[in-house]
This record gives sequence, structure tokens and C-alpha cells, in this order.
Amino acid sequence: MAKSYKIAVIPGDGTGPEVTAEAVKVLKAAAQKFRFKVDLTNFDFGAERYKRTGETLPDSAIEELRKFDAILLGAIGHPDVAPGILEKGILLKLRFELDQYINLRPVRLYPGVETPIKGKGPADIDFVVVRENTGDAYTGTGGFTMKGTPQEVAVQSAVYSRFQVDRCLRYAFEYARKYGKKARGKGENNTLALCGKTNVLTYIYDLWERAFHEMGKADYPDIKREYYHVDATCMWMVKNPEWFDVIVTGNMFGDIITDLALGTKCPILNAELIPDMAIIDPDLADSMPPLVLADSGLDALTHAVESYVSVRANDFSRGLSLRAITLIMQYLPSAFREKDPVAIEHMHYAATIAGIAFSNSGNGICHAIADKVGAAFKLTHGRANAIALPFTIQFNRKVVGELYAEMAVAAGHIGTDRDRAIDHFVQRVKDLKKDLGVQENYSRAGIPQTQYYSRLEEFSEKSYTFPPTVLNPRRPTVEELKKLFIACYEGEGSANSK
Repeated sequence: MAKSYKIAVIPGDGTGPEVTAEAVKVLKAAAQKFRFKVDLTNFDFGAERYKRTGETLPDSAIEELRKFDAILLGAIGHPDVAPGILEKGILLKLRFELDQYINLRPVRLYPGVETPIKGKGPADIDFVVVRENTGDAYTGTGGFTMKGTPQEVAVQSAVYSRFQVDRCLRYAFEYARKYGKKARGKGENNTLALCGKTNVLTYIYDLWERAFHEMGKADYPDIKREYYHVDATCMWMVKNPEWFDVIVTGNMFGDIITDLALGTKCPILNAELIPDMAIIDPDLADSMPPLVLADSGLDALTHAVESYVSVRANDFSRGLSLRAITLIMQYLPSAFREKDPVAIEHMHYAATIAGIAFSNSGNGICHAIADKVGAAFKLTHGRANAIALPFTIQFNRKVVGELYAEMAVAAGHIGTDRDRAIDHFVQRVKDLKKDLGVQENYSRAGIPQTQYYSRLEEFSEKSYTFPPTVLNPRRPTVEELKKLFIACYEGEGSANSK
């Protein structure tokens, strides 16, 4: 006899009813294919009912909903209803009253679906976030004093009990054991990472971290444990989503990082989203560590060089590129060595100018190479670019040598011989890298040879179809890209560096 499931359907507000209607079609198709039955009951809880009756979710509805196996919920919220009324009265009330303590959020890119993260595919974007769903700042603990006065104070407390933390962690460990990358044949380990902010939220995430390691050590020694600050998690979700397996976190951080993760799956493109202003404040760069300053400065140099020779370059973008090159060659060394505030200010402007240039003309194969190597071996993007730059200049010089000669003049070269000018420019780039402590090739950067060479075919093929490669002045073949990858690893003197 086919199993039957009782499901409550709450379409909700906005696009909720439309999305829910399609979800019901999928549910019915799945029931037919896998031979189970669904008994659907619709409820009208949402904005329209609230506007009509002033009622969100009565206590009697909670008791009725307890009888169902699942609730299919569309969306909650309406511009005609003050923020918080529907969300707290329906969404949070359901969570707390029914003790829905796990919010499981898979992040998976399906084949054929585009993503705004360049060079990433379904194999890279495939992880899960386990979000605790009943505690944190969502409990409503807090209040006002002297509301409506100039001295008003508002307090919103984030609250967790050990019981809440433990049951969420145990769920996450069990999930990682059953569905982690090793369990699915997609990695060497089943890894569970705690996402928190232990350096600032020293009470709540101290509790989370202690419980995480105590439970892992005692009950789940087979699960690899990692810890990430929430801000670093956001950065790496965009840069290297393939690093993640299963992430467990609190309610608020889980809410935020999974909305970001949604952006790694499908793009929202609209001209209205293009910024019309930027904050260019040199004071923001004053506290940059020297290593970060060096890598970001060389990244800006790569932007300027590649945008100057891009097939989409024009007189406007090239003027910006040349100015950025002049500023970087002049000011990056003293900004790095002496933390000279004037040099740092000029570098801040140079990076912005280079950014405008490459935003309007694009970049080239140096970025294609750096993107693959940096992501695979956790090398910063600026450093990965800087190492590859001299080799890609040599590759392109047969086609756009006169443009590199013009850059050499901007970098201080005197003379009319084109080849000498290009050689001078390449040497200036190498000398700058050396002054900043950047390795001359990927081998010297500590990348294991076996691992690097095992991915040459993959790197070359992916780089060939990578958008920056299309904008490169000399379109390489897959085999030429492979030779470039080898040159970038072996360095000067290799047969592939010529």
C-alpha cells in the first residue's frame, strides 16, 4: 500500500502563491513517479487575511498544523503591512511553536544554469548550510526604553542555550557523516565547519565552539572539523565555493550567508544594480598589511597591463591604463617598504583607475591562468596574477609589441627600439615583484609539482573558454595555454617560457 503524507499548504504573499502552485505540480509528479500519495490542505494565512481580519496565525491553527507531516510554505511579507508583523506572527511563530530547530539549506549549482562566479561549475558549487532555527537574535528578547525621545535605547539580545546548540550540532555531524563529500564520493573527507565570530561574539560563539569540538572529539572523530569567521565565509563563498562541504551556524549568520550563497547559484542582472558612486578614501588603506598591499598593488598592475592590450581597449581606457601603470611603478615600492602615506594614497587612486580601465575593456590570459591556479592552490589572486604576468607579456608581444613598448615608456624607459623597450618593461615587472617578495614562478610559491601537473589538462581546457581569454590580443590554443601553465610553474629557462 502506498504511503500517504498529509501536507499543509500556505502559499503566503507576493510571488508565494505562484511559486507554491508550481511546487505542488512537482510534488504531485514526484508522488506519481515514486508511488506515494499526498493529501493537500490549503490555508490562507498571510497578508491578505491579516488586512481583512487583523489576524496572523491563531493558536488554534498551530494545533491543527501539528497534525500534518509537513508544511509547504510560499513567502511571507507584504509592502502594505509593517515589517515584523507577518514575519513574527506567522513565520517565527511556526518555527518556535512547532520547534522547527533545523533550517537545512543546500547550495547546489545544476548543469546548464549560469552563475556570476567566473570559472565555477556544478562540481565547485555543491555544499550545505545547517542553520539553527530557533535561537539567536530572532527570539524577540529585547525592548525599548524612553522610546520616541532623543535618549531612546533599543536592545535586541541574541540568546542560545546549550541544549539548542547541542541538538543542532548533532544534526549537523550526523548529516556530514551521511552526506558529506567523502560519503558522496566527491572528496577525501566528510568535513563539518562551524561558522561564527568568536573574536567579537565571545559568549555565544565561545559556547558554539566549545560544544562543537567537545562533541566532535567524543562522538565524531571520523568527521574533519574546521572553523571559519562569518566574514571570511562570505568572502570564500564568492571566491572559492568548492572549499565548502557542510557548514553549521547560528540563526542570524545562517540567514545571511545562505542568501549570499543563493547569489553563487544564479545571477540577478539589471542595469539598476550598477553602482553610480564609489568611496575612494586613502585612509581605508592605511592599515593594510604589507603583504596585502603588495598583492593588491600587483593585481592593479595586471588590470592596467591587460586592459591596455585587450581587444576591447580604446583611447579612453588606454589613457587610464597608462596612468595607472605610471603611478604603480612609481609608488608601490615605497608604499610597501615604508608605508609612506603619500605613496599609499597614490596607490589607492592607481588601483581605482586601473579598475575603471579593465571594467571598460576587459582583461586577458593572465587572469585566466591566475584564476585557475589561485583557486586550486589557495594563492591570492594578486600574487597569482603577478607571477603569470611576465610570461603572458612574452606570449602576447608578437602581436601587440608596440603597445607594451608604450607601457615601457610610461614606466620610465627611454629609447625607440621596440624590443628593448618590451624587455625593459618585462624586467621592471620582475624587479618590482622581487622587491615586494613575490616568487618568480608557481613552483617557488610552494605549489606541489605533482598536484599542479595533474591538473594541467583541466586548467588549459577551462582557460580556453574563460571570458578573459577571448579578450586577449593573441588567442591561444589549448596546447599553447598548457605550455604557458608549465612556463608559469617552471619559470625562466624552461622551453615553454620562450
